[in-house]
Amino acid sequence: MVPYVYTPLPDNHIRLLTLFPSLPTDDIVITLQLSRLRQDAYEALSYVWGSQENPRSAYSDENRLSTISVTQNLDEALRHLRYTDRPRIMWIDTICINQFDHVEKGKQVAMMGNIYRDADRVVVWLGPEQDESGLTWSMTVLEGAVNATWVDDGAMLPFDIKDIVAIYNLLSRQWFTRLWIRREIYLARDTASVKCGKQDIPWSDLGNAMVALFRTRHPINDREDDWEALRKSLRGFVSQNRKLGLRDLQSDFELALCEDPRDRLYEVLHEKLRLLTS
Repeated sequence: MVPYVYTPLPDNHIRLLTLFPSLPTDDIVITLQLSRLRQDAYEALSYVWGSQENPRSAYSDENRLSTISVTQNLDEALRHLRYTDRPRIMWIDTICINQFDHVEKGKQVAMMGNIYRDADRVVVWLGPEQDESGLTWSMTVLEGAVNATWVDDGAMLPFDIKDIVAIYNLLSRQWFTRLWIRREIYLARDTASVKCGKQDIPWSDLGNAMVALFRTRHPINDREDDWEALRKSLRGFVSQNRKLGLRDLQSDFELALCEDPRDRLYEVLHEKLRLLTS
């Protein structure tokens, strides 16, 4: 099977991916088409690439004559995201950007703010359900976090240890640790959703729950230090609507992971500018 050959992108254009319908176990079939920015409707995927070892293949045309290499995490995401009865139009960075063309990558990265902002919906992929960290169980537990009876700072969470472990495992997933993820979800419209395995919920529900968790206390257990470290790492998510100084923002983003340390400074300055102009 031959690798897919990308055609050059004109200025102010992106590639959109059509994910063809099928069953979860069937081969992944996609096509790519050019689109002028803000011209066509699409969803943008926010996810973690994951390990690039042992990649999988997606067929890049309906005749299955060429393929595009994808990570195992993206392969699993595509299998959970595709519909069984209709195609789905998406923008996914690792496929829609020619990863071997560094000039194109630079231009597309500069446009990513607009790409996520203009998407009809941003879809967050957290990965498959595992370790009692699926959305069904964890969000059943978290529903109480937005209950008006516990909005006071320092209120005690009415959870048992099993509940706390489920929440901890969900919010410890790799997606929450990456620096650039924060930008993608900040730019998302109110229709953003979070998908974990077969389950999905509105981002607003999970965001509100994180704010409540950040403001409240939880039952003490043998993972007390881990829980406090997790709360600290999530500050960048719960600070979205607060007016913060540069020192506060630096603290909020210091635990987020990135390839280049300069990215962290860039993100802190960008976030400060966003708060000043919002």
